[in-house]
Amino acid sequence: MSQLRIINLMNSLEAVASSAIGIFIPVYLLNSGFSLQLIFVYYLIFSICVPIFFIGAAKFCERYGVRLAFLLRLFFVFLFYATLFLSDQYRYLFFIAPMLKAIETGLMYYPLHCIFIANTKHDDMSKNVSRLLAWPQLTGILMPLISGAIALLFGIKNIFILVFVVYFILIFIYFRFEDHRVKTKFNFQKVFAFFKKYPKYIAMEIFENIREDMHGVVWPIFFYFTIANSLGEKIGIASISSINSISAVVVLLFTLIMGKLANKYNKNKLMKFGFMLAAFAWTTAYFLNNNIYLYLFSIIFSFISVMIELPYQALTYEFAKKDEQSNEFIVFREIPLFFSRTLVYLACILLIANLKTTFILSALTFIIFALL
Repeated sequence: MSQLRIINLMNSLEAVASSAIGIFIPVYLLNSGFSLQLIFVYYLIFSICVPIFFIGAAKFCERYGVRLAFLLRLFFVFLFYATLFLSDQYRYLFFIAPMLKAIETGLMYYPLHCIFIANTKHDDMSKNVSRLLAWPQLTGILMPLISGAIALLFGIKNIFILVFVVYFILIFIYFRFEDHRVKTKFNFQKVFAFFKKYPKYIAMEIFENIREDMHGVVWPIFFYFTIANSLGEKIGIASISSINSISAVVVLLFTLIMGKLANKYNKNKLMKFGFMLAAFAWTTAYFLNNNIYLYLFSIIFSFISVMIELPYQALTYEFAKKDEQSNEFIVFREIPLFFSRTLVYLACILLIANLKTTFILSALTFIIFALL
């Protein structure tokens, strides 16, 4: 089996676990008594830690290889979920959990990016990226509904059992990777050279990750919090699980279409058109107060997400493939990601009394990028 197929298989199983539990992490924390503001503090801690542990992951892969990095990652995955599971009893674990999440994120995505870049030809980039994004959507379609049913019938904590089983299966997938070392060399001169060489790419990273975190974190939290406060916790859980499954279908279908379009048309123009749509959608969402629109805009945001994310991912891998030091490129790109994520979560913490204000601020940043 080729390394790309193993990545897609791993990503698909990963999607089963993440789609089962991902949307319920903020719900679990809210139901455990943590305030909405603290939830964003959790994500802020995670954002600050990720670039640090990406460097650690790069050093680990250089010394011990990518296979061992994936296997070590599972230890931190289990530790993260165990910490999260117990955070309702031991409150200090709330602040440790995002750090553990950042460690496992570095050990997952750094080797994944390295393997993907090394095994993908430039001309096949958009096609392979669409597969990388589409297969997880296919396997993750039903999981939000299943985990939602588990949460409603047996409690959210029981979802953790399902997640542990999936990650145990991943152990066997990790052994299929070739055990090679990934060489890297870091210094401040290379960091400055990266920023000087890729100013437009860095701007794209910052704006795209503002959009990604708004859509992937802020919106689901706002969605659940609004529905749960007006219609009750059970309706909130049922709503967020069902809308995530519906959105997964939309994303899957549109990803396959966009994979072909991204190869034929200018990726930058596709992204900028998507950002203009995103600006319009977020501005509209700010002014609408009826709960029914929350469901509609969840689907709209998923549609727009594919229009932006697929060409963005393809451009990222193309830049990294062309760069003489592609492994360092993967780590250095975490710096603009750090800035964008930090901006989003600081804004949410400061504007917690009127979270919808972040919708307008995000729309303004999308317009700026589209006009660059």
